[in-house]
Amino acid sequence: MKSTILIILMSYCSVLFAKELQEERTLISTDVYSASIDPLQQIYYINKSKQLIKTSSFQDRNYIYSDLMIDQNTSINTQNPFKVMLYKKDVGDVIVLDNRLAKNSKMNLFNLGYFSVSSITYSMDNHSIILFDTYRQQIIKLDQQNKEIFQSVNLTQLLQKRISPVQIKEYENKLYLLDPESGVYVFDQLGTYIKNIPIENVENFWIISKQIYYYRDQQIWLYNSDLFEEIPQYRLEDYTNIFLCRDFILGITPQNELYQINWK
Repeated sequence: MKSTILIILMSYCSVLFAKELQEERTLISTDVYSASIDPLQQIYYINKSKQLIKTSSFQDRNYIYSDLMIDQNTSINTQNPFKVMLYKKDVGDVIVLDNRLAKNSKMNLFNLGYFSVSSITYSMDNHSIILFDTYRQQIIKLDQQNKEIFQSVNLTQLLQKRISPVQIKEYENKLYLLDPESGVYVFDQLGTYIKNIPIENVENFWIISKQIYYYRDQQIWLYNSDLFEEIPQYRLEDYTNIFLCRDFILGITPQNELYQINWK
């Protein structure tokens, strides 16, 4: 009973605080397609001028990378701040940039024989790329020469269902794969299945201080792994997409405006 009352109070207070956060928002840029935040809390966004912009308080300047491949279909992966990755799924192009947005490498997954990669990231070891092939239903690692150095078992046989992860995150020697229909699947670095976190219809998720936060139905939620409960945090109704880190939130409005919203 006490637990139920506490959750209700947390939810009520969170909604009130969310309104205050919206009033304190700061406009970062207009005409923005997508955005991301790296582990150092540096901000990245793609604009309609086919540019990737990085704003860094550490380096006290902005960095810009321009490429004709950059558009509304290009995703930004900033899990490794020293190996920023751009992925254009419809044509298979992958570009890897350094921390100043200088191009390190470019490859085409179609040319390598991967035609159905639903998600991709650069490993925190700085040496390998991790991807998920929906056709093969496998987690695959590529080395710096784009050679396959690891492949998991066929996960359909293991999970008794096909999955299509839209995000891969690496955290404390574990891999987290988000499938919007069935939740987050957790594996060790050798591809051994650990568990499923049953959070459904999730648009985006983050791991912050060992806690899993996610965005669904215009609200940020926290998954309590001890109680196996979903706890509402902040409601943000004026945005089409949300990106989260420890100290602030990024939100893109229907007018393609990118705002920074502080939170603690």
